[in-house]
Amino acid sequence: MSDRFAGLSREEKARLFEKLRARGPASKPGAAGAPAGPASSGQSGKDGATAGGSAGQAGIPRLPPDFGPVPLSFAQGRLWLVDRLTPGDPSYHVPTPLRIRGGFVPAAMAAALGGVVARHEALRTTFPNTESGPVQRVAPPGRVALPTIDLSVLPESLREPELTRLFVAESVRPFSLERGPLLRAVVARLAPEDQALLFNLHHIVSDGWSSSILVGEATALYDAAVAGDGARPALPPLPIQYSDFSAWQRAYLSGAELERQLAFWRGALAGAPAELAVPHDFTRPGTASGKGRALAFELGPETVRAIRDLARAEGATPFMVLLAAWGLSLGRLAEAADVVVGTSIANRNRAETAGLIGLFANLLPLRLGMGGTGDGTEPSFRELVRRTRRTSLGAFAHQDLPFERLVEEIKAPRRLGVTPLFQALFVFLNTPEVRFNLTDVAIEAIELPTVVAKFDLALGFVE
Repeated sequence: MSDRFAGLSREEKARLFEKLRARGPASKPGAAGAPAGPASSGQSGKDGATAGGSAGQAGIPRLPPDFGPVPLSFAQGRLWLVDRLTPGDPSYHVPTPLRIRGGFVPAAMAAALGGVVARHEALRTTFPNTESGPVQRVAPPGRVALPTIDLSVLPESLREPELTRLFVAESVRPFSLERGPLLRAVVARLAPEDQALLFNLHHIVSDGWSSSILVGEATALYDAAVAGDGARPALPPLPIQYSDFSAWQRAYLSGAELERQLAFWRGALAGAPAELAVPHDFTRPGTASGKGRALAFELGPETVRAIRDLARAEGATPFMVLLAAWGLSLGRLAEAADVVVGTSIANRNRAETAGLIGLFANLLPLRLGMGGTGDGTEPSFRELVRRTRRTSLGAFAHQDLPFERLVEEIKAPRRLGVTPLFQALFVFLNTPEVRFNLTDVAIEAIELPTVVAKFDLALGFVE
């Protein structure tokens, strides 16, 4: 079966998947699924780029059991190549640190993580390189290691600094994409009822949205494990696995659909600058180090109110207003009237993907025109917001095309150490804060110092 499929052209694969799709999505007996988690880490459900299927949208079919080796999704292919070029790059790690207070039971959490890993094949996937290229290899379910490091033996004044050092070191420790596992977890014990938990995944099997699903499902299964007596959480079945999505994506993005998406992006990016020429303090290295830092700040209530009022008046959103301001700032720094800024979206616009752990997030290059009119008149900021609105809505309507495929198809200029199409990112998170309620346990997210960066500049807002 796999040999026959590999020999098909893109168009023939597309026709095969159309036939499978017409049958509707299948379910494996006994398969379990996850509730959709909110977007995070830049995967905001913003401005219409939200998760969930639309009416009349064809489903993603399940692969037959004898399908054979499954190719990587387009996004996975890019990260696999990045790992080959810069092995162990921590820029593509997705750490989730949590503080836990109360009667936490690590053994119950280890069992819960085992349940999540059993449900989601992506967490059991490795990426060996074969004669025909990298493929997805799914391991059978097994136990998940959850080591505990006892920091309570240290003087109290040293525990918090050591926790930070430990979790930062763990968050950048290299993964092996070929051997796995690509999910690691560790518990740090500071006091009998004060502990911290770190989940760390490689981006090739996860994204920010997936992290929320992981924590949500793990806490639900943890509660059931603590309750005992055969208690089971009500987790809905998963309609597909990530390998189903990756095979479908490669067949779907071919032929007429690929050309439709490409036609939009070719027009949107025709003649766009390949690099953002902002002034640098240092000479750009030949290879990006991945090192970075973050500076946190807070907008006052009056500024937030003004942003919302302006957005409402222009039929836009706060995302669009802030993006216009970011583009204007970059344009002034670079002395350019044409600026391309990237943004990250959840890209879960099909119902089957909403509760699935895996790499779905996509990058969209947004070309922002900051220039004036033909008579030399400078545009007002309101006009820039209107332009940004049109640009954003057009991009969101063509978000299915993976960034990796876009770069390949339009033959974007490439230079080692420079992200193609854009080097500055903008992210806006407007999802509710995630709250988890565990029996006899209080859990909250904690912040770790930023030590890595994927882009030259990134600006993010959380509402």
